[in-house]
Amino acid sequence: MGGSCSAARLFHLETRCTIVRAAREDRRRPGIEPARVAGRDTASGPAVPWWGMSRVEGGTALVTGGASGIGRLTGRELLSRGAARLVVWDVDRAALAALRDELAGAGHEVVGMEVDLAELDAIRRGMRELRARDIAVDLLVNNAGVVVGADFQCHSHDDISRTLAVNAAGPMHLTRELLPDMLARGAGHVVNIASAAGLVSNPRV
Repeated sequence: MGGSCSAARLFHLETRCTIVRAAREDRRRPGIEPARVAGRDTASGPAVPWWGMSRVEGGTALVTGGASGIGRLTGRELLSRGAARLVVWDVDRAALAALRDELAGAGHEVVGMEVDLAELDAIRRGMRELRARDIAVDLLVNNAGVVVGADFQCHSHDDISRTLAVNAAGPMHLTRELLPDMLARGAGHVVNIASAAGLVSNPRV
């Protein structure tokens, strides 16, 4: 990224563990000047869009693993809070189609894409498709995750590799792909969904 990396100092990029906190309206974050929240330029950096750092209205959200479970609920919540467009990445083609039909039928703009986060080439292809369609992501929700569901001695090496690829490397690669565009616009959100298994011992994941 070269010189653009230093621009991160002028860009307030937040990580949130829950989408409720990320989307809650009218909450001022420590360290954000009121003028920036209001969408005006200041000496410390470019203006934040009118929907501010704590709102999602009018923005485009990308939710990984968004065709079911927490990801599906997150996408619906974002749309209910005023997101203009929902992009869903998932490996389940049938679930993607069902979700797209459901939400489009309710009048929402939904872009469903079959993308496997375990593959960097797939992430890059997905990003190229978004750019070709002139879709800029304002909010990334790294939600996709996999578990083996067995004691660790029963995990194959392929199981281990895929778990690390989807749960750790995938979110990092995707965030890295999106950051330059967010930095160029001077605004954006990255939300990382984490598992309680990272805090509490659970031998069967």
